[in-house]
Amino acid sequence: MSVSYNPGDFQKRIVRLVNYEDGLWDITLGLFFLALGVFPLTRQLFGPTINFTLYLAFLAIVVIVQQYARRVIAAPRIGVVKRLWSKPKLIILTVLILLLLLTLVLVVVTLTSSQSPQPSYEAATQARTNYTVDIIVGVAIIGIFSLLGFVFGIRRLHLYGVLLGVGNLASTILSHNNGYPLNVPLLIAAGIIILIGCVLLRRFLRKYPILSDEAMNAER
Repeated sequence: MSVSYNPGDFQKRIVRLVNYEDGLWDITLGLFFLALGVFPLTRQLFGPTINFTLYLAFLAIVVIVQQYARRVIAAPRIGVVKRLWSKPKLIILTVLILLLLLTLVLVVVTLTSSQSPQPSYEAATQARTNYTVDIIVGVAIIGIFSLLGFVFGIRRLHLYGVLLGVGNLASTILSHNNGYPLNVPLLIAAGIIILIGCVLLRRFLRKYPILSDEAMNAER
């Protein structure tokens, strides 16, 4: 009996194992949008410039901690994979990452503009009823995460896109209509993603324990 071997499927499985199975990417993503959830409140407390600086500093710290955690937690268990993707796939991945960053920028701009004072009652009324830009941003979030889920074969990314896209739109509407100091729907979406990441991390630690020297010698 012969078994067909598809290098593309093998690469996807390795990429999923190295980058997405430990849950650290999910936790990082959730923390990004968790910070956006409290963005309006911190903006009121610290002002636009300081708030945005603090947000960028928080993102940098989260990324650094994630990379360190991956070295400490994941690398000893599954090792490190170098250059697995072909050049065309690397180009596709780069484009998707750039689109994802662009979407994140649009989300920040949307949430920032939603807190800006309106010059007149008519402008305020229009801002409360016209959410075309916000809908476009929401659709873009869903589309980009769906593309990432399709490329890497990770089904939960489709869910993340819906959670974040709908959460961002709902947060903007609530902010315009009720003046909420927090983006509650976005906070809920980020909390769900972080919870999923924690569950994945716990499962990863149980599935891939670090072998002791005696166990490694016994396997050999």
